[in-house]
Amino acid sequence: MKINRISLKKITFSLGIMGLLLNPFIVFSQNQQLPEIGTAATSTLSQDQENEMGDFYIRLLRANTPLIYDPTLTAYINQLGNKLASHADSNNANFTFHLVKNDDINAFAFFGGHIVLHSALFRETNDENELASVVAHEIVHVTQRHLARAMEDEKRKAPLTWAGVLGGVLIGMSNPNAGMATVTGSMASSQQSRLTFTQSNEREADNIGVNILQKAGFDARGMNNFMQKMADNARFTSKPPEILLTHPLPDSRLADARSRLYQLPEQDRPSSEDYYFAKAKVLAIYAGNNPQNKTAFDTLAQGSVASQNAHSYGSALKLMDKNQFAKAYDILNPMYQASPTNLWFVDAMTDIDIGLGESQRAVTRIESLLKTPSLRSNHILQINLANAYLSQKQYAKANQLLFQIARQTPDDPNIWQLLAQSAAKIHNRSLELQARAENYALRSDLSGAITLLKQSLTYEQSKNDKARAQARINQLIALESRFKKFR
Repeated sequence: MKINRISLKKITFSLGIMGLLLNPFIVFSQNQQLPEIGTAATSTLSQDQENEMGDFYIRLLRANTPLIYDPTLTAYINQLGNKLASHADSNNANFTFHLVKNDDINAFAFFGGHIVLHSALFRETNDENELASVVAHEIVHVTQRHLARAMEDEKRKAPLTWAGVLGGVLIGMSNPNAGMATVTGSMASSQQSRLTFTQSNEREADNIGVNILQKAGFDARGMNNFMQKMADNARFTSKPPEILLTHPLPDSRLADARSRLYQLPEQDRPSSEDYYFAKAKVLAIYAGNNPQNKTAFDTLAQGSVASQNAHSYGSALKLMDKNQFAKAYDILNPMYQASPTNLWFVDAMTDIDIGLGESQRAVTRIESLLKTPSLRSNHILQINLANAYLSQKQYAKANQLLFQIARQTPDDPNIWQLLAQSAAKIHNRSLELQARAENYALRSDLSGAITLLKQSLTYEQSKNDKARAQARINQLIALESRFKKFR
């Protein structure tokens, strides 16, 4: 099911700015004994303050970047990320993993355990070990509180500079050119000291990231392989990967990477089917129209059985994107029949059935699967069922289910948008306004959300419902007040 209905502006972040959006992959030799710097920086920010700043940033990110809300892809990257995070010293951090539609190779972490992966990573990684190495490195930036420590270091050395950097990044979220100009001017005076500090962070992230990969059962050589690939790519293009623009790889670091490659124990770990299906879906639907993406997609047909199946799945998705649902059905149905509980297939078959005017077939399929105890509360199935109900114009059923989904996963703007649509269809004006308000709030428009919630009060009949709406208004007013210091 392709869900990405919100129109969003595309912006570009520079990931070398004080580590505010931290990006990894500076590889070192295992012979170097690096101390784990730990989780200092408590004099600058508490964990609660970090979480609040993370909440502020992710709302701006939703408003200004093309985040991908596809339920299958979201489930995959969070499953992968949380598997890795379970083997990290989490420092009580809760992780959320996001995928952004961006054809530049990059990833970054920021306050509150938020980690963002660029969709181009699926093009450039050959296997799941390489993708996991990116995620593991970013996890360490969070667990070791590198950003908070960077803030503390900067405030000690040049208090005014940090304010300029923070302000510049926030400006950059709405106007990248203006933001980068602000950042560049603020950083010039202390660039060398910051570079040394950041390299220390990167070495620590590499060191601990390798341990996380090994504990989680991945081949830790994937980190070195990926970095070598990025360096090789840079040699054959006038525009090196974005990841290397902010973190150059001198020969000494590449030598360390090669050295560690031979020292790491062999731990052959084949990629999961989910990795190949995620890669196929990103390349089929969310990748840019450039030859590299096409080549990467075609290469799937030449790999393992799992890779070949993913290529067929992606081919069906491409046909669906062109509204050629009958042809997509001919490709996908045999695969679905062979694996009727494969959620990638079920998700795609729902869209095919709706496209063919056979939404009842989708409803029957999903309702049957939801009777299975292990799938009873599956988020992907629930969203697909709600979409099928909407297609059938069973708006009351869709509304009830979407209300349930929204309460379970309140941080997905598209769910609130769908709930607003279903509420409008059943003429529940109050719920429609409240759902739209939550959508606004998640995308940083707290003032707009408060206005909509106040409007909803005029449609409420129950005192309890009015009290709940008023309580939510008060929450958002308080949140808006707390967020002022970040603006």
